[in-house]
Amino acid sequence: MVDAIVNSDITFKANETLQSIFGWSGHFNIKFMESTKLADDVMGNAQATRILYDADGKITDMDVTVLLNVKNLPGASREYIAMVIAHESVHAYLNYQGYSYNTNQHDLMLSQY
Repeated sequence: MVDAIVNSDITFKANETLQSIFGWSGHFNIKFMESTKLADDVMGNAQATRILYDADGKITDMDVTVLLNVKNLPGASREYIAMVIAHESVHAYLNYQGYSYNTNQHDLMLSQY
């Protein structure tokens, strides 16, 4: 599931998306892991595991681990899985921009990005 998406260069697309949405020019490294511990209605989850800042306090480099729910995603389309990966990666970025991980992030995504 992840191999097919990585082969289609989702990391590049995630970097490109963050750059276009937030004006961010850092490096975005994604580690994908399968999970059976996510709730059935949760497709994925992302947590930033390493963040580097410049002298102005802006993020210059970030590593993110994306957990993918293998209980329900294997039957999904590759496009849907790619959307889950991108969506969760934006959540990780918003977390480290100071936005709490709740529906306010979804409101922010819909209204501003």
